[in-house]
Amino acid sequence: MTNRIAVKNPQGKQTGYIEGGVYYRSFTDAHMLRKPQALAMSVDVIEQLTRNGATRLVFTHAATGVKYRASLAHFLDKSLTIDRGYGRQLALPLAGWMRETPGASVKEPAPDRRAQVFAKQPRMI
Repeated sequence: MTNRIAVKNPQGKQTGYIEGGVYYRSFTDAHMLRKPQALAMSVDVIEQLTRNGATRLVFTHAATGVKYRASLAHFLDKSLTIDRGYGRQLALPLAGWMRETPGASVKEPAPDRRAQVFAKQPRMI
C-alpha cells in the first residue's frame, strides 16, 4: 500500500495529498485564476511537494472531473509568480497543462481561451 501524505497550506487547511510521487488536488471554479486563466499553488505548498518527493501534479475540477496534469519541473519552469493577497504563489496558465476529459481517450493541451476571443473578432482587410 502506498503512503498518502497530506499537504496543507500555511493556514493549516489540507489542499491535497501526495501518493506515489503524484500530488492530487481537487478544485472548483472559484479556485481557478481568471486573468490569466491558470491554476496556482502557494510557494509553501510547492516546498512541501519538493520535500516529499512529488514529481507530478494532477488537479481535478470537482464539478466536471476534468484533470489537468503537469510535471512539477514543467510547472516550476513555466509558471508566473503572483501575490493577490494569499501570499506568494506560482500559477501555470491553462495552456501549460495537459487536459484529460472524462471518457476521452486522448489527452490534449488545455484550451487557451484567448484564441476563441480573437477568432470572433472581424478581420480588417
